[in-house]
Amino acid sequence: MQHRRWPRTLFVSTVLGASALFGGSDARAESGVAPPKCDVYVAPMGSRRVVPSNLPALVAMDRSSVGRKATVTVDGPYTVGPDPRQAGAELIAPNAPLAEGDLTLKATIACSDGSSKEETMRGPKVGPAVPLPSAIGAFGAARAPNENGSVDYPLSLTPEAAAFVATTRFDLSVDGKAVGGQGYGVGGESTAGSQLTLTLEGGAVYLGGTLLGSGRVCAGQSGREKHALELRAHVAGATTDPAPLPLEVDVDCAPPKASSQGPGLADGGVDDQGDGGGGCATAGAADVGGFGLVLSAGALASLLLERRRRPRRVRG
Repeated sequence: MQHRRWPRTLFVSTVLGASALFGGSDARAESGVAPPKCDVYVAPMGSRRVVPSNLPALVAMDRSSVGRKATVTVDGPYTVGPDPRQAGAELIAPNAPLAEGDLTLKATIACSDGSSKEETMRGPKVGPAVPLPSAIGAFGAARAPNENGSVDYPLSLTPEAAAFVATTRFDLSVDGKAVGGQGYGVGGESTAGSQLTLTLEGGAVYLGGTLLGSGRVCAGQSGREKHALELRAHVAGATTDPAPLPLEVDVDCAPPKASSQGPGLADGGVDDQGDGGGGCATAGAADVGGFGLVLSAGALASLLLERRRRPRRVRG
């Protein structure tokens, strides 16, 4: 049996094509990947809001690379300790009311690998003291469905809740079962005022455009369902919380219609992960398809090139 040799140009083109699609991480490794880092984000240092001088605590949240852990110490009249309400977070509690004006924090970030660095963080303006919130606010009536089928519920925060929202975490329960929440200040940064939006989309719940909790509202996929939501708020370092805010919702839990794109995200993008963590399979299928296109194009170009290079036989 005669075996045909794979043309060298075909091999090169397909390898190059595969590298273009799948060699991203390897190529970046060859060109130099950013080394692991230790870093923290301190809320409300990145906020656009004015925070009250009686803020119970600032919150340091570890944003280090996988395999690294960062801790923070600060200069000045602060006490630093673990947050009992959010794993991995540290509370930076002022020993006295914050001075009104621009907030500045000098901190030392220590890494689990033994390194450390000093940072001067400049934050929002500090305003007059405000009483801690006893209520979150009130939900308005559901708005007309958006083009992607999502439904928005406007949330008007009380003046006290709005004042502390930059260091507030929100948690959600569905029919009495906790499904998780957002980190400190996440939802509040979607607006500089007292209005937030809770969005129901495909059974998922968003607050301020960011996913709220890890659970889904729908119990099945059999049409419309009614559920009782409860929104809870906690101001970092506070010893009391506002009263929970209930919301009765009527959700369309029917399976999504077949589409070439996934359901829209709250930020207007496309959800490639689908339901139930199927994103890996979806992404994998897309990558294989792109790989096939590169292989096909490379093979065709290579075969044409080989045909041009071959000498023509002259029949005698």
